[in-house]
Amino acid sequence: MKTSYTVDQDHRIICVGGSWDDFAAQNDGANAMAEQVIGHSLWKFTEGFEVQSFLNAIIFSVRQKNQVFTTLYRCDGPNTPRLFRMTATPLSQGHVQVDHALLETPQFPFSPSVVALGRNVCNNRCSMCCSFKVGEDWIDPFAHPETRFFPDSHVVCPACKGLAREGFGQVVEMQRQRT
Repeated sequence: MKTSYTVDQDHRIICVGGSWDDFAAQNDGANAMAEQVIGHSLWKFTEGFEVQSFLNAIIFSVRQKNQVFTTLYRCDGPNTPRLFRMTATPLSQGHVQVDHALLETPQFPFSPSVVALGRNVCNNRCSMCCSFKVGEDWIDPFAHPETRFFPDSHVVCPACKGLAREGFGQVVEMQRQRT
């Protein structure tokens, strides 16, 4: 499965592509269908200030350096972990195309019948790896199939920030090599 969107200089979504509507429909995303997102700000559909800042930094870097940026992230379904690759590509007029490609759906033992119904204390969910912060630890929800986690906010965990910094560093190094 592949999806994409393109934003203009004002971060408005100007087009979507690939299996956009199919993916939205499979994930109960009536508000994410093409007709609902085109012409609107990307930030309307991005939860959490920290996540918005992270994505903005990626888009800014792609525009400034005129270089492609790629990273991996998780976008899990209710019962299925999904690993995606995001590629942000600079286009003319300051537009940026962001492609999402499904790489794998690893199988975890999961039975909704054993999910605890109580609300677990959980302040943050990483929008990149889908881990939840429980106390001081970042927990993969599929490593604990007996527990249901509920986020209070969406952030980017320290490990994912580090991976992005490495990616930014690689782009900067490639830029230096060209000059």
